[in-house]
Parts: sequence; structure tokens; C-alpha cells
Amino acid sequence: CMAAPIRDSHGAINTTLCFVLPVDTPEPRRNQLLELLRERARALSLAGS
Repeated sequence: CMAAPIRDSHGAINTTLCFVLPVDTPEPRRNQLLELLRERARALSLAGS
């Protein structure tokens, strides 16, 4: 499971964005997906500002 925080307008974490990967997912792909997950979580955090 990978997760990234979604913050409210005060910077407090109020939810998370997450997904589950197969255990045999190659590390380069996991890193790529984690960065995308973090980017989307940041975008969702900013959408509520």
C-alpha cells in the first residue's frame, strides 16, 4: 500500500490518497507511482485552498 496526505487549508492532514500494488512491482515503477501519488495529493490539497 502507498499513501500520501491530503491537507486542508490550515495544513492539517484530513485524509489520504492511497492505492495497493502487487508485491512484485519493480522498484523503479513503485518510485514512479509514488511520485505521481504525491503530486496528485498535493494538487488535491491545493484545490481546497
